[in-house]
Amino acid sequence: MSSIKIKISAAVLLFFVGLFFLEIFSIITFSAYHYVVKGLSANELKNTIINRYKTIYNSEVITEIGDYDPVTQMQFPGNFEANNFLKTNSYGYLGNSNAINPLNTFPEKKERVFRVIMMGGSSMFGFGVNHESKTIPSYLERLSNSEINKIKSKYDYIQVLNFGHPGAHSSILLMKLSQYLVHLEPDMVISLDGFNDAWYALFEHKRQSGNFEHGVINWSDYSYFLHECINYGCRMNANQFGIIAKILPFTTTIVSSFSNKIKGRNKNLKKKMENYPPLKISKYIFEKDEGLHEAFIKNYAATAGLACANDFFFVGILQPHAFESINTLSPSELEKLKKWEERYGSYTGNAIGYEEQMRKIYNKYQEDLVELNNKLDWCEKVSFISFRDIFNFNHQEDFFEDNIHYTEAGNKFISKEIMPFLEKAYKD
Repeated sequence: MSSIKIKISAAVLLFFVGLFFLEIFSIITFSAYHYVVKGLSANELKNTIINRYKTIYNSEVITEIGDYDPVTQMQFPGNFEANNFLKTNSYGYLGNSNAINPLNTFPEKKERVFRVIMMGGSSMFGFGVNHESKTIPSYLERLSNSEINKIKSKYDYIQVLNFGHPGAHSSILLMKLSQYLVHLEPDMVISLDGFNDAWYALFEHKRQSGNFEHGVINWSDYSYFLHECINYGCRMNANQFGIIAKILPFTTTIVSSFSNKIKGRNKNLKKKMENYPPLKISKYIFEKDEGLHEAFIKNYAATAGLACANDFFFVGILQPHAFESINTLSPSELEKLKKWEERYGSYTGNAIGYEEQMRKIYNKYQEDLVELNNKLDWCEKVSFISFRDIFNFNHQEDFFEDNIHYTEAGNKFISKEIMPFLEKAYKD
């Protein structure tokens, strides 16, 4: 009898040991694919693995860019860890690590406080640095408050709010501003945009599983994923395996991925959307405006109209990216671009194709922003400027962490370039 119990116990033990090694093998396979084939960094791979576990055990789709919002496409929850370094406050935006009370008061606006709302994508939010005190808004807040007593002004403090969000573009700027930020009494709104608009217009639709000939106007990568997930079911849903997914999260993830590929789910997005009205309308716009470059200009123009009508300053900035300064980058910045090309080159035409297409659309952006300045010269509170060449000088210190995210030195440099526009607004 005892020998039977021993055999049963041994069989159970072997079963669970087998499950353990199967899961370990799955993790190794998953890691190798994402590290070698997809080119994720060690930190990105770690976050992907952690989020995969969260997805299995919480039955949620968790990303480093927060929740899907039905109006603004993307929104950070309160107290959300966007990565290992940056965490939003209870209102879903990133603080500046400033101990001065009037600068931390929100949503109430204190008297004699000049409120600045800064918006943009992950570059504005702070991807590229390891602490909220090193972002563009944080540097600008410290710099402006150190300078305010040197000039005559009716304000005692400059409050700078960081409403940058990874993946955001000019359409999201317009939507968030008109939806609720305009009601928070901003004295000034500063937006650093252009890169994500160009990226979505030129490349993102190629990266999606449908491989569209053109994109959906004013859609981000989040929009494609959530459209497919909400309307047709998520592309990878290991939770369909129930309790087995809880025991073998990575094994079921891999099985689910292969299952979806066999069933063709990852290849049907284009077919599902071919009669989708926004895509059909976008085709008409695309044929008139190759690259959809006018979307960026019209979004900025509409935001300017909102600023003029509500009597606050608006500065729309065309943001710099590394390939604009390719001839003056430091050796380590050039090495970073090589890693970027390995990851994204397959659908951007590698570095040469990417640079040509981005330069073409950026040239259009810059020309049209000059024209927009002329059209709106009657509204003194609005201005559009280009920062695309501000790093175009020989330097040994890194300003770029990758193609589009800035180092602490880069953020500090940009904040100094913005300072004259802010000073003009808050002084009497």
